[in-house]
Amino acid sequence: ASMAAGFVMKNPARALEELAASNQKIPPEIRDLAASLGGEFAFAFDGPGFPLMTWKIAAEVYDPIRMQATIERLVAQANQEAQKQGRQGIKARQEAANGRTYYLLSLVEASQFGEAAYTFVDGYFVAAASRALVDRALQYRSSGYTLTRSTEFAALAPRDSHTNFSGMFYHNMGPTLGPLAEMFAAGAQIKPEQKQAVRQFASELKPMLVTFYGESDRITVASTSSLLGLSPARLAGLSGPLAMMELFGQKKGTLKKKAAY
Repeated sequence: ASMAAGFVMKNPARALEELAASNQKIPPEIRDLAASLGGEFAFAFDGPGFPLMTWKIAAEVYDPIRMQATIERLVAQANQEAQKQGRQGIKARQEAANGRTYYLLSLVEASQFGEAAYTFVDGYFVAAASRALVDRALQYRSSGYTLTRSTEFAALAPRDSHTNFSGMFYHNMGPTLGPLAEMFAAGAQIKPEQKQAVRQFASELKPMLVTFYGESDRITVASTSSLLGLSPARLAGLSGPLAMMELFGQKKGTLKKKAAY
């Protein structure tokens, strides 16, 4: 993956119930989805995301039958609403292959953006931007070709006694964003110094891993990677189309010890 994020939580349904205590407008279908889920979630981009997004999602599922029934109800409701507005809505279909059932969803009026595909396997909901990506994700898992076995990923992990963490954010976008940044710099109508900033941004974008530890009264953040000046105050001051390149181009130091927020 060129970018990945994941987290665990004790009980999604209970978390939603606590949220509902202050907001009674949560639809029953969303409650059913939460009730069918386990506590593990992961999201990733596999590749540059251009011209089509190459996203993947994996989530632990305790009740896949209930989850699929809920998804079907949500699609039916969305199509009813689309019909009222004179739109075509969502096309849903199924395919059987490799001993499992694949479910495919696509927006009829935005078919150029592809479709979402998903299946249920070994207690997990696995979805991606195409069935081919779903199959690739399953092949990676069965062969052991996974992110956590990457030596580059392992080298970025915090070096302390906390081998398990509650959440993480990882990226290695340099190899995929570099060519795109060059294309942008070559074709965009921007000043020479801004083009140089784009190229510098791509060349200096190094792999990064940030881990999160859920404790009883706080969330602890740890990283051995350069955070590139990424702070709430820094984010609040960002503006303009080249703000992110400015952000990544000015390194404020490296956070090497865990700090609680």
